[in-house]
Amino acid sequence: METVKFKSWFQKMGAGLRAMRRDIAKTESLLEQLDEKIFALRQELRETVKVYKDSQLALGELKKQQGREERILKHKLRGYIQDNVQDANELMKHFETADF
Repeated sequence: METVKFKSWFQKMGAGLRAMRRDIAKTESLLEQLDEKIFALRQELRETVKVYKDSQLALGELKKQQGREERILKHKLRGYIQDNVQDANELMKHFETADF
């Protein structure tokens, strides 16, 4: 009788150990999948950060270029205004001296 109980207990323990091994294998598989997903997300994050940094650098360059162009346009506009004022003054002098 004792032999049967021991054998039954041993079979239960063996089944429990096999179930634990299956659970461990499933857990290891899930951990591997998580590692792969984490690796992929890290790569994606690195690429996103790189794109962000590149776009920030490009934006900085565009702002510098825009500032230069604005200064050039302001300088040209001042020149045009001064030319127009000089032309207007010359016309006024011409009209003042003209006989109508």
